[in-house]
Amino acid sequence: MTRSAVIVDAVRTPSGKGKPGGALSGQHPVDLAAYVMASLLSRSDLESRQLDDVILGCVSQIGDQSINIARQAVLAAGFDESVPATTIDRQCGSSQQAAHFAAQGIMAGAYDVVIAGGVESMSRVPLGSSRQGGTTAPGIRSRYPDGLVNQGVSAELIAYQWDLSREELDAFSAESHRRATDAWAQGRFDSQVLPTPIDEGSTLREDETVRAGTTAAALGGLGAVASVEGVATGAASYRIWIADSEAATHEGIHIVNFGALQVHGAEVVDEDTNTLGLDDFIAFVGRLVDGHAVLETRAAAGGDENAKRVIGSALIGQEVLELGYCVIGHGDHNRNSLRKG
Repeated sequence: MTRSAVIVDAVRTPSGKGKPGGALSGQHPVDLAAYVMASLLSRSDLESRQLDDVILGCVSQIGDQSINIARQAVLAAGFDESVPATTIDRQCGSSQQAAHFAAQGIMAGAYDVVIAGGVESMSRVPLGSSRQGGTTAPGIRSRYPDGLVNQGVSAELIAYQWDLSREELDAFSAESHRRATDAWAQGRFDSQVLPTPIDEGSTLREDETVRAGTTAAALGGLGAVASVEGVATGAASYRIWIADSEAATHEGIHIVNFGALQVHGAEVVDEDTNTLGLDDFIAFVGRLVDGHAVLETRAAAGGDENAKRVIGSALIGQEVLELGYCVIGHGDHNRNSLRKG
């Protein structure tokens, strides 16, 4: 009998600016992850002993995020010591991969109940921290004698190859912030974002990284990330969900075996957990190639509603490219934000 995986609940902290002084910078990432996990368990009316595993994604597994942060969060949350936990790294797709592994484990019959999610505190563990003191392997140097590039350069290469202008990216960014602002004002995030206690008795209730009132013209004055003549700016970076260069966000997803929920009328939403490796200079377009194939298959099988896919990228050029290549209208992409929120 084929087993299906169902997402029962998903919750996160608000995102904070990923730099010293950001709203979450005074909070240890272990405690933030533990807070989300404990809240998720309480919301689902479960005991920790019912968990088969906890899988968290984390890119910079060093300093405050070292020594298997998922296991530390399990202990900090007060879960039973018998609950196993592991931390994985698929770079910017780490927490999404955690959800995929959890769903795959359930479908394979290895799990019944899993918490999957991610943790990344860029204010306490800055981008690139895990590379400190490291060297590039001779095998990589021989394959890429001129070296690899960072995400900023990769975004510029994508913009150049697919002719994405600075004006187009700034307009996309401004619209994303407008939609996110409206979504917060209308309470669309109320059920999925946890008011999070921070220092001095105050509470962070909304994403610190959403800039209400920003315009494409205002964003046009920002400097580019990778070069003076570049088109990708900090305003076009991914704000919510995975490990990104400007936000500290901590989230958890409760995934269970579908068979246990059939009596409640639950439906399987999606079981696509594909991954793909491509050019290491033009990063992120693996989702474009894989996603386009999925969209074509679903469109042929089930019409327009099955041909919609949520996408997200660390820098906005990749998303504009994916939207155009996969022929997803802006209205279909995400009403709360053009980026996944």
